[in-house]
Amino acid sequence: LVEGPVQLRTIAAVKIQSLFRGVIARKRCQKLQWKANPVLAADYAYEQLKGISDKYLARAVAREKEVDDIIERMDLERQKALADLMNKSDWEAIRERILLRAVGAGDGGYQQQHNHDDDDDCGVDCPICLAPVVGSDGVEHSTNSAVMLSCSHFFHRPCLDSFERIQQASGGSGSGTTIVIPRCPVCRAAYAKMAL
Repeated sequence: LVEGPVQLRTIAAVKIQSLFRGVIARKRCQKLQWKANPVLAADYAYEQLKGISDKYLARAVAREKEVDDIIERMDLERQKALADLMNKSDWEAIRERILLRAVGAGDGGYQQQHNHDDDDDCGVDCPICLAPVVGSDGVEHSTNSAVMLSCSHFFHRPCLDSFERIQQASGGSGSGTTIVIPRCPVCRAAYAKMAL
């Protein structure tokens, strides 16, 4: 009964000693091989340096990504703050640009076509659902309430609300404390919104 644990300790000690002797023997043998063959030594040094440089490179890339994320977040917060500070005259100027775009006079005659069999007018379509928001006469289509963004893009309110919900759901995962700044579906700028 007493001899069993002693015998197990002896076997474990022998295994540890043999393992240690093997490590020491391999190191001595490796040093002798490197002295005899400098190509092996150079290959070993190259592999060790490659491993170290790969670790540093991965660390540098991760650090750079963190810095880029911080700068992007700061830029979005700045854009959002500027959008929130827009006054009534700024919103009126955006509204005029949208209406001019609808009748084809603004942005160098820029017009979007929409596919309806019953009318041939050129209006401005919602970029999300591709249905007309503003007709060629500059009148808002009343089927969906329209909303304009501080970046001069405009959408149907239900379309933009759906997009914001999807954006919030996809960006809110993680720590749970992340506040998602809404971004325009067209230009990806942070925005404030107002009814068209």
